[in-house]
Amino acid sequence: MKKIFMLTLIASFISSISFGQETERYLNPHTFTYSTSCAVLGNHLYLNVGNHGYFNWDAHGQAIIKLNDSLEVIDSVDISGLNHHRNNESLYVEKIESINGQLHVLLTSFYYVGNSYPRYEAVILKVDSFLNILDTIILGSDSLNISLADISIANGKIFYTGAIWDTAYANQRSLIIQQSFDSSIERFESVDIAGDKSYPVHFADLTMYNDSVFAISMISAYDYYRPLTFLDTNMNVISTIKIQDPIKPEFGTYNEGYFVRSNDSTTRLITTVNHFSHNLPPPVYADFYYNLGVVNLTSQFQVQSIDTFAFSGANTHLDGTLNTMGVKPRNDAISMNNTDSCFIAIAGQEVFGSHFEIKPLNEVYLYNLNTNTNTLNWSRIYTRHSTGNQISTDILPGNRYVLVLNEYDWTNYSSPNTSVHVMILDNQGSILSERAFVREAEVDVYPNPASDYFSINLPHAVTSAEFSILDLNGRCLHSGKASSGKHIPIHDLPPGKYVVKIKTELGPELINSLVIKQP
Repeated sequence: MKKIFMLTLIASFISSISFGQETERYLNPHTFTYSTSCAVLGNHLYLNVGNHGYFNWDAHGQAIIKLNDSLEVIDSVDISGLNHHRNNESLYVEKIESINGQLHVLLTSFYYVGNSYPRYEAVILKVDSFLNILDTIILGSDSLNISLADISIANGKIFYTGAIWDTAYANQRSLIIQQSFDSSIERFESVDIAGDKSYPVHFADLTMYNDSVFAISMISAYDYYRPLTFLDTNMNVISTIKIQDPIKPEFGTYNEGYFVRSNDSTTRLITTVNHFSHNLPPPVYADFYYNLGVVNLTSQFQVQSIDTFAFSGANTHLDGTLNTMGVKPRNDAISMNNTDSCFIAIAGQEVFGSHFEIKPLNEVYLYNLNTNTNTLNWSRIYTRHSTGNQISTDILPGNRYVLVLNEYDWTNYSSPNTSVHVMILDNQGSILSERAFVREAEVDVYPNPASDYFSINLPHAVTSAEFSILDLNGRCLHSGKASSGKHIPIHDLPPGKYVVKIKTELGPELINSLVIKQP
């Protein structure tokens, strides 16, 4: 077996380690416009949120929020400024995972030094169910860029994976970190499978294949046959394969997938099969077509067969047809507890014509796959303002799914995100409840702080709204109807902090803002 290259973990790699960090609370469960990951811990849903656009990472307004079963924000914690409180720092949450009764949050922090390339540092947060930050680990140095992208557990250890490269954007390698639950980093290693090293960003997805073997798949520039590498928990490389459709081997396969286990202990890879061609005549310069792929692997980690399901038109695996319209997916897959099914969510970004124009409305595809027969139990399609770039799922108690995706107004590329959409689904994919958190600019509560009254500024398309005033324990103290500029009296309320909940006539959106009543 091939042994991966060992990196010695020295103190300069760890910029900061702290325990029991004091947290800064967002008493205002603010509106927000962007989320990248969610996790369920106990009966509550946690997701990261931010007030920024699709093309703009922002260190300000970054938080983790806690939602109850009714999708109400009941707590939140600010995670901005974790990396030395740099003014020019930007944060991006890569992953939130529930592990051993805690939340593990992986962040990428980047900042600029002069006119140089941006510097990247990886941040690992460990947070309890009450959103207290228990541990903060920052990895990186003045000469080394590190970014973490995924997390998994095996044999009582935590494994992180990502990328490592120098500040000249060279010598890029995949990175694996092994850690005990007590926060001590035991191994810090890299494996030289990054592919095209001339491109600055390589992120690895980590998935446990079984209790002793895990796989990482690399995103590498211009490497459309994305490699999949199997390693044991001692960091030995067992096998490296590239998944290609046997019907169209000349077409690339973008392996963004997850392993699921059926009751016969067969492990299958749920992936995205990407067919592409750069040889089409003008005005179509490139053509992409995607299928959902189920890859059956042998015990030697080789591809035995590929089953595909079409979700963007023709099944290219069956008829080999390419079309000038395709769907760029972002998928997530989870195995249902004690069942032989797998829930798969894919947010489509449909492009058409030349130069990849983007449709304003796109489909969100939901599948329930029978992992024993590779057949679909059911499928559903919902239409949303989604670009397919971020979607996350998890399992809630009661055999329910949670689905979190971002929605956009693509009138131009500088438009901000419009909302974060959270959906609770039953085990047949039907929507039980949903909530859209719209951007803060759409509603304003003023003055804040207030003394005798406050007013609500509503969007132009809204003539009235229902409001309720709650204390921080969630008790409703006052409710009614309001229009823009109308004074809402609060002189009978004692001094303190309150939450104003607003429901507009546009739909199910509930907008939360904080009012502080001065003595």
